[in-house]
Amino acid sequence: MLDILSDPGINHKFVEGLADESTDAEIFRKSGTWKNFHADSAIVIDKDYQYISVAILEHEDGGEILEKGIGSIDDSVEAGNP
Repeated sequence: MLDILSDPGINHKFVEGLADESTDAEIFRKSGTWKNFHADSAIVIDKDYQYISVAILEHEDGGEILEKGIGSIDDSVEAGNP
């Protein structure tokens, strides 16, 4: 399953947000968009931590909201792992 979810082909939503974090984390990800519905899910594995994040929302700027949201999530998880 991880092979299927590895190497995200599109750099947006969670992938773009994590790239902004300058993390070396490995990302396994599946996303989707339909009309104003935006979804993204990711398994994030860094040398110091790992977590799963899943989000779905209905908003015309959903992709950008998810991008910013994953950055906040990653910061919070990282802060909890000295």
